[in-house]
Amino acid sequence: MARGGSAGRRYPWGDGFAPTGQKRRNTWQGDFPRVGTRPGGRTGTVPVVSYEPNGSGL
Repeated sequence: MARGGSAGRRYPWGDGFAPTGQKRRNTWQGDFPRVGTRPGGRTGTVPVVSYEPNGSGL
């Protein structure tokens, strides 16, 4: 249940880190931990609606 129906896959959305070129989770971009280069200058957490829900709807 914790994996949202994704048993046997590397990531909850499948085996590819960024399928179709889109990131599916909050990942660091830049020179960790000194410089973050995320679009929009965001650091830390992002709104929950930023990503697709898993197999359990979460």
